Amino acid sequence: MDEQNKEDILKAYNVWKARGNFPPDADKKVPLVFVAVCWTLELFLSDFQVKLMCSYCKKHNDKFVPDPYYGGAQGFEKVLDLLEDACESLLDSITVQS
Repeated sequence: MDEQNKEDILKAYNVWKARGNFPPDADKKVPLVFVAVCWTLELFLSDFQVKLMCSYCKKHNDKFVPDPYYGGAQGFEKVLDLLEDACESLLDSITVQS
């Protein structure tokens, strides 16, 4: 993702947040927000408990999910592999807590 895309997303997020789309009790209804890339952490930290999706990966050591468009076909495969790994571990952790 280039800087312009990042700035556009941050601008859109700030407009969305300023409209008050978060219900007053959103932090109680949404106990945890998962993000794919580090820079999105700052968007949600003040409102929610946030965790990087890759923190659940067991088979991969990546810290964040890369932008698949910069990796061609292999970029999309990489993202799918990371998310499958993370989702499997996340599901295991939810199952254990229940």
